[in-house]
Amino acid sequence: MAEQRCKIAVWQEVFQSVVEVQRRFRAVYGQHYTPDRNTIVATHRKFMETGSVKDKPRSGRPRCGRSEENIETVREALAQSQGKSIRRAAVELNISVTSIQRILRRDLKLYPYKIQIVQKLEPQRILRRDLKLYPYKIQVVQKLEPQDYDCRVEMCETLLHHYERDPLILEHMWFSDEALFHLSGRVNRHNTRIWGTHNPMEIREHERDTPKLVVWCAISSAGLIGSGPQCACAYDPGFGRGVMSATRAVSSLPTFVVDESNHA
Repeated sequence: MAEQRCKIAVWQEVFQSVVEVQRRFRAVYGQHYTPDRNTIVATHRKFMETGSVKDKPRSGRPRCGRSEENIETVREALAQSQGKSIRRAAVELNISVTSIQRILRRDLKLYPYKIQIVQKLEPQRILRRDLKLYPYKIQVVQKLEPQDYDCRVEMCETLLHHYERDPLILEHMWFSDEALFHLSGRVNRHNTRIWGTHNPMEIREHERDTPKLVVWCAISSAGLIGSGPQCACAYDPGFGRGVMSATRAVSSLPTFVVDESNHA
């Protein structure tokens, strides 16, 4: 506390500016509270007249509670810790609680403001409630070559023709599908969202030209194969460099898948 008074007196003598003293006080002590103009001028005057920043001995009956020394002591203690409670300050400064309350209100003109506790807003709440945005999925579709359209139409016509001749053909037909996991880190549409006020209908094409892991399974009226612990998984480094023909697909599957389909 005495150190702070000395610095105030020296700074005022050097810079002759109350504002500069307050700025340096905050820079050194990091306090939100800084000494006011009257305190700076009085401390500097006392130092120049007496060579000391200590208070002069007083005659007569001393003021035990709201003495000038206690006021300055409370002021400096509060500058070091604005959130300190009155009872804790009373114990540390050896001043009664009542005296500290009076010093704070009457002499220092301070008021006990409450700390405002507000709900922490999460980004998702702001996006949904305030900005009215919704996380739309990116649609990943298979890129079709010009010849693919004719092949699909031809396949549908062939199936209809066989079904008309033999309605039981569906009992002997297997429907298979595979999941492709790109090793190059393609877009995962299940985890990717686009925030907007309306569905942007975002579509991204991808080509089958990169290495990937293939997970395959098939289903028919007889059952399901390739979905258990021994699911048909194969890594084909050349998968994207050519057309995946039926012969190549069968040859790429493990032997147990063929055996399972024969016994199904």
